[in-house]
Amino acid sequence: MSLETLARKIVDASRQPLRSTDAGTTYAGSAISRQMAQLMGPPADFRAKVAAVGKMDREDGRVKRILSRVAGDATRGGFRLVMREGDDDLRLTGEAKSFIKSTGLNKRTRRKCHARSLLGSGELWLQWVLDEAGNISGCKLMPSETMKAVVDEKGKFKDPHKAFVQHDPTSGAELASFALWQITFVALDGNPDDPGERGRPLFDSLITKGKQLFMTEEDLVIRRRVRAPMRFLHVLENAREEEIDAYKQRNKDTLEDPFSPQSDFFSNRKGTLSAIQGDANLGEIADVDKLEDDFFAGVPVPKFLLGKVGQISRDVFEDALEGYFEFLEDVQEMLADAYEEGYRLQLLLKGINPDAAEWDFKFQARTVESESSKRDRLLKEKALGVPPSMLWPQMGYDAGKVKEIRDKDRDELEPYPLLDEIDGAAGKGDLTIVQGNKRKKESAVTVGTK
Repeated sequence: MSLETLARKIVDASRQPLRSTDAGTTYAGSAISRQMAQLMGPPADFRAKVAAVGKMDREDGRVKRILSRVAGDATRGGFRLVMREGDDDLRLTGEAKSFIKSTGLNKRTRRKCHARSLLGSGELWLQWVLDEAGNISGCKLMPSETMKAVVDEKGKFKDPHKAFVQHDPTSGAELASFALWQITFVALDGNPDDPGERGRPLFDSLITKGKQLFMTEEDLVIRRRVRAPMRFLHVLENAREEEIDAYKQRNKDTLEDPFSPQSDFFSNRKGTLSAIQGDANLGEIADVDKLEDDFFAGVPVPKFLLGKVGQISRDVFEDALEGYFEFLEDVQEMLADAYEEGYRLQLLLKGINPDAAEWDFKFQARTVESESSKRDRLLKEKALGVPPSMLWPQMGYDAGKVKEIRDKDRDELEPYPLLDEIDGAAGKGDLTIVQGNKRKKESAVTVGTK
């Protein structure tokens, strides 16, 4: 093929209308099964997982403490609006404060509830409620067991005006439908390209292991209750059945109550009383310890944060804590992404372009560093030339707020506020401080103009 022919083919191909290359499906099952699931509501296996994790949460204090600890650590300290230096926009700051207050996201209990729902069910469904004036007036947490996204086999929404539907978990009847802008959906370990795929609860892979652990612990209690007490063998030679019953009746108090003060037995025939010791191996609980170690190996919270203190080196301690903080950061990012969607909707309703400036919601980060070592590191970074606006957030402060307060304090605490007026009226102001001058007839500090 000549170079001229190849160039002609390229030109002809460039004149053809371009088409999307999107092909294939994001759904792992068959299209028929997804269509049936769309009619029947959330899948039964997902509801079963959420119910199983909820049962573990209600009946086992370890699961409850893990969920509460992660949700509390992730949302402690709140979140703030962070903008790129030079993009300070008072409208964005003001709208962010109004949005956080009107939706109740300034309350830690609400943020913690959102994080707990994300961890417990693997999903977070937030409905943005509008008032009569068209402003966001509330953020409503929807139960994941009743919600679903209406998508096709490619993971695309069929109708943006009916993107999400709520079903009754018992009858399967449709309760309400929501437009795409009304609902924010976040899935834990879900497919970001397919909103129809369900999230995975934090404990979904530990349901079987949890049942084994709970069953073994219950067996341990039963074993201690049945086999731990000491038993007695009463032998009455050649006694008839009614004589044995009479013997039991005479010694009923002692037989039924081991702490009874009556500790002697009496018989008018030859007999013996032998003591049978309880189980001497009740301290062998290695199987329970192994199951518990396997159970905690599947959760992001280190055992030593939950009171399970053992022999652990400092390096292992810091590595485990750093891994836990990284997981907290992932949870915080998912919550921030969900809240950002609502804030973008608020800006659009106010007629403000949300992409006019670079901004982001940031939660208070967790770090292994102590406060002293953190300050030393930040001072070194400042000496290297890192802008203060990048360092203040690492200390937990809003850089814009710090600058605003410092400027205000400088103006209010200025010892010679009239110098600016002197500069404007008579030229350059002159402040002279005489070293070692003692008060005589005039002040040690003189202010004049040139």
